[in-house]
Amino acid sequence: MAAQPEASGRVGHRLADIPMFAKLPPAALDELAREGRVRRYPAGQVLWNEGDPGDALLVLEEGQLKVSRVTGGGVEVVLAVMEAPAALGELALLDGEPRSAAATA
Repeated sequence: MAAQPEASGRVGHRLADIPMFAKLPPAALDELAREGRVRRYPAGQVLWNEGDPGDALLVLEEGQLKVSRVTGGGVEVVLAVMEAPAALGELALLDGEPRSAAATA
């Protein structure tokens, strides 16, 4: 089934393709999509840094995100490259702790 534009002009979401949302009914997925904000980031844009407050869940519908940490010696270590569709940032929402790694488009 092809994604259809919604009344707002937004193309249909990919939430059902993400494991944490896969078992939700279509109406719940549509509600989540309506409540979310669509943003586009240029390559290299930092979405959050390690230590930032964890106050949002990010759903990656297109592209890639680099998840990294900086060592005590100042060296960046890439922990993962996330491919769409994916969700990240949930750990900080669950444990109330700051972000444990940086996320970069």
